[in-house]
Amino acid sequence: MPRAMEKNEFEIINETIDSIAAIFITDHKGHFVYVNEIFCQLTGYKSDELIGKSSNILKSGIHTDEFYKEFWRAIMSGEMWRGTFCNKTKTGELLWLDTIIKPIFNKNNEIEKFIGIRFNITDNVKNKFALKAQEEQLVAISGLATIGEISGFIAHEINNPLTAISLATNSIELSLNSKLPDLEKIKNLNSKIIKVSKRISRIVSSLRNLSRDEAHFEMQFHKPSEIVEDVLLIIEDIAKSEEIKLVIDSEIGNDLLIRCHKTQISQVLINLIKNACDAVQPLEKKEVKLTIKSDKEALEIRVLDTGTKIPDEVASCLFTPLFTTKKAGKGTGLGLTISAKIIEAHDGKLYLDNECDQTCFVVIIPLDQKKLL
Repeated sequence: MPRAMEKNEFEIINETIDSIAAIFITDHKGHFVYVNEIFCQLTGYKSDELIGKSSNILKSGIHTDEFYKEFWRAIMSGEMWRGTFCNKTKTGELLWLDTIIKPIFNKNNEIEKFIGIRFNITDNVKNKFALKAQEEQLVAISGLATIGEISGFIAHEINNPLTAISLATNSIELSLNSKLPDLEKIKNLNSKIIKVSKRISRIVSSLRNLSRDEAHFEMQFHKPSEIVEDVLLIIEDIAKSEEIKLVIDSEIGNDLLIRCHKTQISQVLINLIKNACDAVQPLEKKEVKLTIKSDKEALEIRVLDTGTKIPDEVASCLFTPLFTTKKAGKGTGLGLTISAKIIEAHDGKLYLDNECDQTCFVVIIPLDQKKLL
């Protein structure tokens, strides 16, 4: 049987904890009645500046009212609470603390005080924020790289209709200057100009959507059908220029919504489709297929090409940063890595379906968006 601890052993444990952690005690209303030396060192306050004061003196403004409501609900119900607090020091610096708070009961089983133990994890949190910022920067750089890769095709696609508009306006001018203007011909040319102008407008709008930086904004609800339409408007001319057949098999309706960063999802799809186009370019049968379907739980998008199954030794490295099977100067080796991170941030997954006879990448995005709210 385990033996009972002697008094001096309790004292040794208490002294040890007191020497490595910030410890505080408050009354049942949250006013400090005790703080140890480490607590004072971390916060920048002297003990007499804290004793009798509300713990609100350390509020940073980072946490929401809901966060505090849930915190007080837990400890006032007698539960031990553990979580991360962001406090503000006396000099105004943010302090991130791994915190454990436990109620202390009196003889009547009423909460009399709270005791808390805290560990400084500020450096860890800063490192996570720095890493997140780097990832967001990589996503933005990857997006610009995608625009750069397709800009030549877009310029060509816009230049052609501009030439058509110029020829049409010249024909209209010649007809108007003639003795007997052909009104029917002018009407048809005018309709052609309107149609071509609308196409240019849609291409420019799609490109603007792709270049928008959404990383610092909340996700919004968008129609996957419209995202795919914008992507195809940009990518279909790349396929045509390389004599690649682009097949779309969509089973989703125009009323389906997902909560997402539209720009980032477009970036992922363009990357996958362009990779597929690059893969089939040297093949006799050049075909890329996009299948889109959904059930009650998730949206599934598959990008398949007529290339052979990717070898296991290559497949295992596909999502490794800087790994690429393309020739030098043809790829950064970051496209799939960043695409996977984007989809993970949407609580989904991107993977290679290596059980398929063809090369097939699968994007899964959940329709239950509660985790992202």
